[in-house]
Amino acid sequence: MAGRDPVGTFSEAVDIQSGPGCRPVELRWRGERYQVVSGRRRPFVLSGYLGAEGRLNTTEYELWELEVTHPERSRRTMKVTHRVGGSRWRLLCLADDRQQRSAVGLAR
Repeated sequence: MAGRDPVGTFSEAVDIQSGPGCRPVELRWRGERYQVVSGRRRPFVLSGYLGAEGRLNTTEYELWELEVTHPERSRRTMKVTHRVGGSRWRLLCLADDRQQRSAVGLAR
């Protein structure tokens, strides 16, 4: 589709299995299992939002950019996030290798 962003951006629950140092090693999404090949952690703080008790809150989050593989699909990059110390993860963005190459003008 012309003018369409080639990288899908959304928010959807995913299951993450972590290894040593809380590093993601496996991701389950829509009933499929992906092995994490590499990942980059980017911590950030969300501050100044109103909590349920009417006070301003600050919460630490981690954004992980994961390169994952699946036996029947090409490599993908998935950006996932969670609250530090929490166990619920959200998938925010995903792209397969062909989409990423196209987005930066490398597709043939």
